[in-house]
Amino acid sequence: MLVSINWLKDFVEINNIELNEFTEKMTMSGTKVEGVEELGSEVTKVVVGKILSIEKHPDADKLVITKVDIGEEVIQIVTGAKNINVGDVIPTALIGAKLKDLKIKKSKLRGIESQGMMCSAGELGMNTSLLPKEQVDGIYILNNEYELGKDIKSILGLDDTVVDFELTSNRSDCLSVIGIAREVSATFNKHLILPIIEVKEIKEDINDYLKVSIEDEQLCPRYVTRMMRINKIGPSPDWMQRRLLNSGVRPINNIVDVTNYVMLEMGQPLHAFDYDKLESKEIFVRKAKKDEVFTTLDGVKRVLDENMIVISNGKDPMAIAGAMGGENSEIDNSTKMIVIESANFNKKSVRHTGRKLGLRSEAANRFEKGVDPDLADLAADRAVQLLHELGVGEVLHGRIDVYPKVVCKKTININSVWFNKFIGIDLSILQMKEYLERLFLTVEVEGDQLIIGIPTYRQDLEIKEDIAEEIVRLYGYNNIPNTIMSGVTTKGGRTKSQTLIKDMKTFLSSKGFYEILTTSFTGEGQLEDLNINKNKDFYNGVKVINPLGEENSIMRPTLIPGLLQGISHNYNRNIVEGMFYEVAVTYKNTIDIGEKLPTEEKNISMGIYGEKNFFHLKGYVELLIKKLMIEEKVEYINSNHPTFHPKRVAKIIIKGVDVGILGEIHPIVVENYELPRRTYVCELRLEELLKLSNNNIAFTELPKYPEISRDVALIVEEKVSAKEVEDIIRVNGKGLLEDLKLFDVYRGAQIDEGYKSMAYSLIFRSKEKTLTDIEINEIFDKIIAQAQVNLGAQLRE
Repeated sequence: MLVSINWLKDFVEINNIELNEFTEKMTMSGTKVEGVEELGSEVTKVVVGKILSIEKHPDADKLVITKVDIGEEVIQIVTGAKNINVGDVIPTALIGAKLKDLKIKKSKLRGIESQGMMCSAGELGMNTSLLPKEQVDGIYILNNEYELGKDIKSILGLDDTVVDFELTSNRSDCLSVIGIAREVSATFNKHLILPIIEVKEIKEDINDYLKVSIEDEQLCPRYVTRMMRINKIGPSPDWMQRRLLNSGVRPINNIVDVTNYVMLEMGQPLHAFDYDKLESKEIFVRKAKKDEVFTTLDGVKRVLDENMIVISNGKDPMAIAGAMGGENSEIDNSTKMIVIESANFNKKSVRHTGRKLGLRSEAANRFEKGVDPDLADLAADRAVQLLHELGVGEVLHGRIDVYPKVVCKKTININSVWFNKFIGIDLSILQMKEYLERLFLTVEVEGDQLIIGIPTYRQDLEIKEDIAEEIVRLYGYNNIPNTIMSGVTTKGGRTKSQTLIKDMKTFLSSKGFYEILTTSFTGEGQLEDLNINKNKDFYNGVKVINPLGEENSIMRPTLIPGLLQGISHNYNRNIVEGMFYEVAVTYKNTIDIGEKLPTEEKNISMGIYGEKNFFHLKGYVELLIKKLMIEEKVEYINSNHPTFHPKRVAKIIIKGVDVGILGEIHPIVVENYELPRRTYVCELRLEELLKLSNNNIAFTELPKYPEISRDVALIVEEKVSAKEVEDIIRVNGKGLLEDLKLFDVYRGAQIDEGYKSMAYSLIFRSKEKTLTDIEINEIFDKIIAQAQVNLGAQLRE
């Protein structure tokens, strides 16, 4: 965020603050200064001059002799400039002047004395990338008359300092000069001066010309418009152009410049439409239609989707919200009436639009981070106020403000005792109040409690820790005393799963296995070499959008290709036998591709070839399972998997869970991967094995008394959550409820709209006796009665 110090001074008094002090304290208070540029620091003795005459040089066809009035005297300058005329007001470098790359001395050009130099924009150190071509080529011509002899730096805004602030994404309120001014005011405890907004209106009413409606308040929480009759369209004043240029924005014309000026000043993006080109008296904010085509101001046809917002005339789009206006509503010299849009758009939608269409702008940058909806009306008024003051046109009476759901100010409570303990300092509650009020937060004190009202523009303040940070950054991070960490520390160590994996690796290495490491990518070719029919979903791999190559185009759904490549590599280098394993993550698509993230599962693959056979590998698998302290019986079930030999493959089942596959590689796969004739491989689902592992053995006495099960179906309102129902069931279970399960949720026939039926299975058991139906009925009736009272539930017949 580029901020002009001269512009900043309009809102906060900082004349007596040195630049180094300013940047250091702003950074320490949380508004980090990334860089500083002192404009015009290399320019001296350049003044305003006016060309009085131009004559040909007697001895040079490409040179002319000019007389230039610099106020106190008229000097002679010899130049080769082609774009100058008598009467032009120009930047004039005097003898002894310093420019960006040179120093001006008295000289003679082809025998004629020259007492200075006319300057171009580049020679003055101006940002030529933001200037039109005619102002870059040749001498820089000033648009207006100025006092002759006056220092040019004050005319061109080169007496300014531009500070580049690096803002965090949650501080969208600082993406404006006023936002930064608030931070400066709080940091230096200076009074904040906000612009006085007074709009002079004519009798014509905006409601006679326009109506505005919003399709979805979630996509567009607020939409404000004002209208003006236009008298003239032309360049904006020099002072406004200089501020825009120093803020990194290109001046265009008075209307566009004012909308950009207000955006930079207040943080609210604006847009202006040509009213007559709307071809209707309606603005309708809606979702774009799928594959809807719209031509933007840059002449590019853009294909939209349903996640984008468009501003339409009730039928056709006129602008893409937060991105760019359209050719069909562009303001030009024939424009007679304009509509100023000051809206608030959904930041996720604007971010999606920018990425999908490749459109980036200052406006989008603000919308993406979140714009205060309460700013829309103020910014619209400020824009038409400036346009009227600049003589651009007359403001119609009133504004249209569609604000369906007004954003309420939040309140956060913080305890002063908690704060001091949390930060480790000792501030009085009045000091805390003072710091918070400097940040323009409203504060009420009740005992040890601070009740803080949060302005709508501070969208980053949500919890008490945020308030603590606000106090501390003004108190000064450097003022917090250094202390040695105290309290109980825990010894670092591995988790249960990490320990088991380490033990498992150590065990396999002790048996002669070598660990291999392969990449997380594979390709369709490697998967096809596994003899998989494409119509069968054995390995539902996750495709990479921008792969480095076909062989890296899929996130591996199995570890087998990498293992086989490792075996092939060794076998084809005369390694006659080998045993390898890999522990790594596999990736698979879910059923709802695009709606849910792919699943990640840690697996282990093992492979052997040479003297050892199927039963050796089976034995290693069983030893590994025993090492993992899995006591349940291991079952092997015949399987039909195209990667393995049809008669020498088995699924591994433990406690009804499919934990992997074991077998001899199919001859076709052997040929595809150039493997030994007999290669044996298994792949185990490591996470399932770890779940079955039981290294914390505890004794639990078997229940002596029988259970009693009951089913109950309750009809409740849609808003009632399962947790609310279950809490009532558990609280009233009197310690006898052993288990409950929600087995059905029904909506439809026989159930009123807005209601649902929730059916639970309840299991009761006592550790002390056999329960009777009377006891269970008493608990059951109490549960139903409590659900009726608390939730308005009804027992479903």
